[in-house]
Amino acid sequence: MNAKERKQTASDDYCTSIRQIVIFDGDCAMCSRFVTWSVRRLIVADTGFVASQSEEGQALLRRKELEMDPSTVYLLNADGVLKRSDAILELSKSLRKPYSKLAFFAWVPCWLRDGVYRFVAWIRRWIPFKKITCEIDGPRQRLLLGSNEDHWPEWLKTSANAP
Repeated sequence: MNAKERKQTASDDYCTSIRQIVIFDGDCAMCSRFVTWSVRRLIVADTGFVASQSEEGQALLRRKELEMDPSTVYLLNADGVLKRSDAILELSKSLRKPYSKLAFFAWVPCWLRDGVYRFVAWIRRWIPFKKITCEIDGPRQRLLLGSNEDHWPEWLKTSANAP
């Protein structure tokens, strides 16, 4: 097995072991920084990240019958699709302490949490973040690149956004 085949096999193994996928706005500096921050604080590397503008992101949005909305973050898992503040709270459960404690805010009514989320999404364009390239290591950077659907986790193969 040559180096290219080993790399593809590692990527395929990673793709089948992921528990959840976060689809984010790859053109947003704040979003890219949040993803980089999150990757460094994950407990276990079972979360994939993909930009909504990428080929993989577009394929996932189509498969799950979701609209392309750059102001919305989506989290896909075996239970279905979460968006906006629900997605952020679910992702926080995968982070090391004390960040996992953000899930505590699930008691706040969704309309209020999503209102804050939408406000931040609206003003993010005016927050002076230096544009960075999302620094995701290894197979996460190429989440589904080069992998065909046979290597995807079973929960991701369903076409509707319900499990």
